[in-house]
Amino acid sequence: MSKNTEKPSKKKARVQSKTKSTKTQGIKSRERVRNAGEVFTQPREVKAMCDLCEPTISEIDKKVFEPGCGNGNFLTEILERKLKKTGKDEYKVLIALSNIYGVDIARDNLEEARDRMKNIVNAHFKGKKNSASFLMAMDAILKANICYGNLLTGRKKIYLINWIPNNNGGFELEKWNFEDIEKLRESTKQTDMENLAKTSEELLRPPIKPPEKPKPKPKPKSAKQATLF
Repeated sequence: MSKNTEKPSKKKARVQSKTKSTKTQGIKSRERVRNAGEVFTQPREVKAMCDLCEPTISEIDKKVFEPGCGNGNFLTEILERKLKKTGKDEYKVLIALSNIYGVDIARDNLEEARDRMKNIVNAHFKGKKNSASFLMAMDAILKANICYGNLLTGRKKIYLINWIPNNNGGFELEKWNFEDIEKLRESTKQTDMENLAKTSEELLRPPIKPPEKPKPKPKPKSAKQATLF
């Protein structure tokens, strides 16, 4: 009995080639690239860019915000780095998780990002059974922090929670609008001890008002208008 040596058709070969090249380029489909400009950053570039933000990005109490987070390539890398500082302490893991934020316009990406982050946390606790309260808190944080939003047209509709650890093993929650966060960022500066006085003076200095635009001069009335008024 002879073996089937039929070669794949050209059409099938083109489909396989297209699928392979699509995955290699870090995209889900050409339609999504065309309609939303969706391209995922590759792991090597993700790690290199996160390295530039060290050591701050790995601290569990430092906030990281990823606009256009996609399916979580940056979020998962950041989470893995923060988890290296938490050990198996559930509360510290929640603190690390609560300081990672992501926004995207594709809801399927958000679901995938949350699942990937949850899997990383579960793998971190491999061999240890987590408490029910921890699992519920993890789901709540991921749902709130990895959220839908359009940063180009809908900034006023994006709300984020600031999770502030308290002394009772819980959190104080503050609700922030994205535009308010941007305004707060404009009035926030970092400094060292040597430049503390200079920086504080700069923050307290009244903002410089832009020069007022000169009012347009009224047009002279015509002879006909002068007789009417």
